[in-house]
Amino acid sequence: GNDFGATFTININQSEYADTQESAGIKVMLHHYEEPPLIKEYGLAIPPGSEAYISARTLSLINLSQPYFNCTSRVLRTTKTYSVVACILECHAQILDDECQCKQSTCLGSTLRS
Repeated sequence: GNDFGATFTININQSEYADTQESAGIKVMLHHYEEPPLIKEYGLAIPPGSEAYISARTLSLINLSQPYFNCTSRVLRTTKTYSVVACILECHAQILDDECQCKQSTCLGSTLRS
């Protein structure tokens, strides 16, 4: 609550936004430090002039292998720690690299080639 949490006051400088900007405010996301953030997909949008109260709790998942489920924690080439998010980002980056021999500036790691 207010008594024991962190409080932030943020000046978004909306007057300096480009004319092409459709909205204003900030996006917030809490994530594990080894997990890449997907702010665009999962971030909480907070418009200017508003307050937001956010609570968090930790959740740990372990993928079971056969015969329980066909999903395991495979070794990724672009990050040390496996996560579903990191796996999805690496797969998308690999497809982009395979199709057009380029990668996004936000791509994890320095190389995707073996």
